[in-house]
Amino acid sequence: MLMVRREGKRLSGWTRATHTTMTLTILLVDDNLTFVAAVRQFLDCLPDVSVVGQAHDGKSALMMLRQMQPALVLMDIAMPGMNGLELARAMNHETTPPQIVFLSMHDYQAYRDAADELRAGFVSKSDVVTELLPMLQQKARARTLEAGTACADSSVQGP
Repeated sequence: MLMVRREGKRLSGWTRATHTTMTLTILLVDDNLTFVAAVRQFLDCLPDVSVVGQAHDGKSALMMLRQMQPALVLMDIAMPGMNGLELARAMNHETTPPQIVFLSMHDYQAYRDAADELRAGFVSKSDVVTELLPMLQQKARARTLEAGTACADSSVQGP
């Protein structure tokens, strides 16, 4: 289940669009405009997914994260200025941190290890067509479980 930010109750990056569906809100962060356009075109074809913003550097991404509060951030690692690893660390310190998946052309074990340490996913840009959709489904399931736990906790504790 995924969610949209249009109507209803908002659950940190999720909004109930109907009683039965949710749309996953995504922020894209990459300095390669051609790659961002291709990924956005792919994501726009998926049901229950909404790209809420695009940023091309870390500073802009942090501002957009605070404004849009997406459930998921797909980002490159190698970017000028603040790289993706630094950006992910900063995002993880936010009040409601998003899920993160790194998309990198450099499929180094050190990058995969860093992604694991940051509790982020990693998809090589050369494998984005085959690996991104399963990664999105995995992140959506994890986020749905988190939202369900938060709702259960608040209903048990009361107002």
